[in-house]
Amino acid sequence: MGLMCMRVIAINLIVGLVFSVCAFSPVVLAAEWSAQLNLKSRYLFRGLLQSKDSAALQGVADLSWQNGAYVGGWSSVVMGGDQGEVELNYYGGKLFKLNDVIWNLGSIYYDYRHVPTNVSRKEVYLVSYWKMLELAVYYDVEDAPTEYVQLRSFWPAPYLGQLVVSVARQGYESGTFLEYTNYQFAWQYDWKPQWRLAVEYTGTSGLNENPNNLTFSIQWFPVKSRSTLVLGQ
Repeated sequence: MGLMCMRVIAINLIVGLVFSVCAFSPVVLAAEWSAQLNLKSRYLFRGLLQSKDSAALQGVADLSWQNGAYVGGWSSVVMGGDQGEVELNYYGGKLFKLNDVIWNLGSIYYDYRHVPTNVSRKEVYLVSYWKMLELAVYYDVEDAPTEYVQLRSFWPAPYLGQLVVSVARQGYESGTFLEYTNYQFAWQYDWKPQWRLAVEYTGTSGLNENPNNLTFSIQWFPVKSRSTLVLGQ
């Protein structure tokens, strides 16, 4: 656990150093900063368990501009166990509005620092936001072209937080056994402007392993992001 925490600190120091070196750029000075830390009882990605029975510490930092453009980085480290797993994501995109719909177009580079081997891949995505609905399409064009389509709905309740319901489909053009559907029910409660508590129940159909999972998380938002992109889901 101590080694994992040291890796998280090192990653954040490197990100902070890079941002500090660039801080005097006029382009960077015109941007807004955002940051977030998230401690989860278990880390699931698109319905699949990534951290076995260990907790995961996650962090994100990004820059966004008034024209809708944004860039950032996201990291997740499994705490405990011997996996030594570190995931780094780098992303960038642009928000724009057409009529009453907000669109988010961008790309993500996934870098998995697993022991004993490292794996990386790239995705492009298009997300639309309309009232209480969000529709996202992620497309991986590398080794096995895949698509992930997710529909989410947000139901706020005054003084009680909000309920988030989502359903998604993972598809592979090669027709492998990893085609499946996952769904999630999440309750989120914002405690003061910078803290959020969440309970999430995630299920999958079409897979024999880890069909159902209950996770708990606490999030800290020193500065909230304008990009509205949610990573690590």
